[in-house]
Amino acid sequence: MLADSARALVSFPFMNVIIGAKKPLPEDYPEQPVNVGDHIRKKRMDSGLLQREVAEIIGVSTGAVELWELRNHEPHPHSWPGVISFLGYEPYPPPKTTAEKVKAVRRRLGLTSRELADRFQADPGAITRWEAGGVIRKESHRKTFSGLCELLGLSEGKACR
Repeated sequence: MLADSARALVSFPFMNVIIGAKKPLPEDYPEQPVNVGDHIRKKRMDSGLLQREVAEIIGVSTGAVELWELRNHEPHPHSWPGVISFLGYEPYPPPKTTAEKVKAVRRRLGLTSRELADRFQADPGAITRWEAGGVIRKESHRKTFSGLCELLGLSEGKACR
C-alpha cells in the first residue's frame, strides 16, 4: 500500500502547464500616495525592500522610516536629499509660487531655515516669511535665489525671479 503522501501526488508529465498569478498587494499598499510616507512605502514595496534597507539607502534610522510611513511625519531637512534620491523624484507637485520654490530649494539642498538664511546672508525670519508667501525684497537675495532655482531646475516662471 502506498503512503498517503504518495496517493496525493498526481503528475501528468505530458502536460507542460505553468499556472501563475500576481501576488495580491498588501492592505497598506498606497496606490495613490498622499504624503511622503506613502511615497516611500510604495517605492519600498515595489522594490521588495525592508524598512531597514531603505533606512540604510537614505542614511537614517529604521525608526525614522517607520515614522514617515506609519505616522505621517515629515523627514528632517537634512534627510530630504536622501529621500528624493531614493524615490527618484520629489514627492510634491512642481512648485509654482515663490513660497513653494523656497521650500523646494530647502528640501533639495537638505537645509534648515537657519542654514538657508546663512547661505543668503539673511535673517532666518526672512526665510520663514518667504515660505509663508512673503516677497523677496533685497536684490541680492533675489539674485541668489534665482541662481539656486536655476541650479536645481526650478527656474521656470516668474516665481524664481
